[in-house]
Amino acid sequence: MSKTEYIVKNAGSRRRLPWKYLAGSLLGIAVLVWLLCDQHVVKMWQEVRNADPLILLACLPLVLSNMLLRAVRWRSLLGANPKTTSYWSVFSALMIGYLANNVLPARAGDLVRIYTLSSQVTLSRSHILATVFIERVLDMAAIILVLSLATITSPLPDWLRQGATVLAVVTVMSIIALIALGIAGERTVWRLLRPLASRIPNLADRLQVYTTEFILGIQNFHKPTVMIVFFASTVGIWILEIAIVLFVANAFSLPLVGFDAAILMLFSLFSSLIPALPGQIGTFELAMVTGLQFLGHRGATVLPFAFMLHIVLLGGTALIGSFCLVYSGLPLKFRTSSKTHELGNETKISVVEDTIK
Repeated sequence: MSKTEYIVKNAGSRRRLPWKYLAGSLLGIAVLVWLLCDQHVVKMWQEVRNADPLILLACLPLVLSNMLLRAVRWRSLLGANPKTTSYWSVFSALMIGYLANNVLPARAGDLVRIYTLSSQVTLSRSHILATVFIERVLDMAAIILVLSLATITSPLPDWLRQGATVLAVVTVMSIIALIALGIAGERTVWRLLRPLASRIPNLADRLQVYTTEFILGIQNFHKPTVMIVFFASTVGIWILEIAIVLFVANAFSLPLVGFDAAILMLFSLFSSLIPALPGQIGTFELAMVTGLQFLGHRGATVLPFAFMLHIVLLGGTALIGSFCLVYSGLPLKFRTSSKTHELGNETKISVVEDTIK
């Protein structure tokens, strides 16, 4: 029995929830209670009832468009053959990952989407991991850029400025590491692994395959067409996310402009860096309230707006992710795809060895 088959077979028997999941959920609930204690519940409920439901429903197509565009961006990074890696495979894996992020702590959905896509296509997990890593690093670079522009209009809070400094350092180090790996290439990695190959050949072969596939995933980004599609998609994603914020704000008659919405999305992105909370429960609302106060908005509308924006984002991704999970019949595919993936790895090892020789 393969490792994948064992995990799928015994997944239902593991009923114990990890303590980090419970701790994160309790912390999120504590943050929500703390936020509610400072609000007038009756006024908040009135604000929710007065919100325009048609405008809120109009956000769902925007969420879907955002996810479709994210799948286009990810597929461009994968550099996969359209005949072997369909758009549906990429989109469904992405949405199942977002669905997992809504219920799992520490953004484990990223690992879920890597595993999901690798079970449906011929790409290795190391190759897919490289594309997700590039996606996250460049997203962080975009956050730093927008934060730098935001400081021109008004000073940022101390905690946000300190967090941005740490994020900038991590981003720069990650970009340097990506460039170094891309320049080093497979042959340099193999030279470094030669001492290990003489002692533990099996481990050296596996590390060589994983590292080679990871480097190939990085090097694909150097193609001009990939870069154009990636950055154009990123701009479109930001526009759609800003539009979603403005739609929800309009439903609550909250006066926001495009730049205000961009600032709020930055606050929410910083809250997503807290690894303990599944679905950003509590931290998202805290980030929205803090961001709106930073922009000068206070009152009974602030927290209901944060709640509803979170519901729209979580509800939209959960609905699409659930459909993709059911439609793809993923548990059935794990059994057959795992065997294909294992055979593919054995073939890749022999190919890499022949190339080095």
